[in-house]
Amino acid sequence: MGESMVNEFEHPRYHGECWSALDPKELIFPMIVPETRVLDVGCAVGLLGDKLRREKHCSVIGIEINADAAEIARGRLDQILILDLDRIGDLNRTLHGQSCDYITCVDVLEHCRAPDRVLLVLKPYLAEDGALIVSLPNIAN
Repeated sequence: MGESMVNEFEHPRYHGECWSALDPKELIFPMIVPETRVLDVGCAVGLLGDKLRREKHCSVIGIEINADAAEIARGRLDQILILDLDRIGDLNRTLHGQSCDYITCVDVLEHCRAPDRVLLVLKPYLAEDGALIVSLPNIAN
């Protein structure tokens, strides 16, 4: 009873670049051109965005549902939005018609009830010549 509960985001894996060479973030990172604007959907604690900001001087907005993860990401990204992707219609009130060169959805769409709807809501925020980068886990991961 005297044992306190530890916040899962205090684990070291959330505080450094600890992904493997096969992690989707490692595969996505080289796809993004320096000095571009990125919307990182389901950013967790912001590791991908942090690396993009530091090494490629990108501007990164993150979307995350978990308030604890978002708080960690807040110190790593330019902006963090705490949103439930299943209620992503609220995005317009925050982004006000801004557009991004890249929208990344790294292992997040499979958690949504209607991933097609999420993508339709995100589409207006992608620049005309922008790219949507999606990673979906499978049984081989």
